[in-house]
Amino acid sequence: MREKIGRYGILNVVLQPHPAEAYERLFRKAAKSKITVNYRAERYARISPLTDLKDDIFSGRLATWSEIDVEGNVIDKNTLDEQLFSEANIEIPNSVGFNAKVFNFSFKISSHQVFIELINDENEKIAISSAQRILWSILEKVLMPTEELDVHIVSKKSAIDYVLNIPLLKKIEIVVQLPNPDVTSGSKQEIFDVIDGMHAKSVTLGITSRNGGGALLLTPGVRTLAELSTENGHTTAYGRNVEGETVERSTKDVPAEIQIVLNHDETRAAATRRIARG
Repeated sequence: MREKIGRYGILNVVLQPHPAEAYERLFRKAAKSKITVNYRAERYARISPLTDLKDDIFSGRLATWSEIDVEGNVIDKNTLDEQLFSEANIEIPNSVGFNAKVFNFSFKISSHQVFIELINDENEKIAISSAQRILWSILEKVLMPTEELDVHIVSKKSAIDYVLNIPLLKKIEIVVQLPNPDVTSGSKQEIFDVIDGMHAKSVTLGITSRNGGGALLLTPGVRTLAELSTENGHTTAYGRNVEGETVERSTKDVPAEIQIVLNHDETRAAATRRIARG
């Protein structure tokens, strides 16, 4: 029997303020309200009702589909004759979506992260950037007036090495949003304390080398800030390679991805929960 492969992306959800129950409340309110968003052209999306919380995890499904614009025209593909949709004697129930795709996800409360499958049983795919845009758009609609939300794509652990490994590094831009304070430690906690102490929600740092000064030499503190951006923002670097060609690299280009082989008779929903458990 052919092995079933699971591929998963990770989104870091940052809610401020965030008492213990805030994340589950936010997701359940969005699911119960059946919040639907138009995330690209004719594509729409919504999340399903959620499972009960068990072992720090709840799960659901992210569904996407296409809507037909009934205000537009239809065309006869044989003759290329057009007519109004309303005159074409076509009836489409309001409850029907087309070209639907459904993906499982699990949310781990202690890490505030969503683990979402990027390919389903029908071999249909979703980009992690689309999942990020969808979930942010859905969740922000049910925020309380005092809450602020960010949803970040988690980059590979090697992302900073990739981004900064430009032979002639000339410029770097780092954006770090206020992280969840309960999942940071050490030097990263110190950065959080600085951001929080300024009553700020984000830090943007831009560094450019001086003319004739060679490549930038980054301090350990700047590198730590860049590493923090892989889960709570992004880092972009500019420079030249050994051939003198212009190079631009970003942590956005290297999202983290987990790949597993599903166990015998394991459903994709169960596999997603397994990934979330770690």
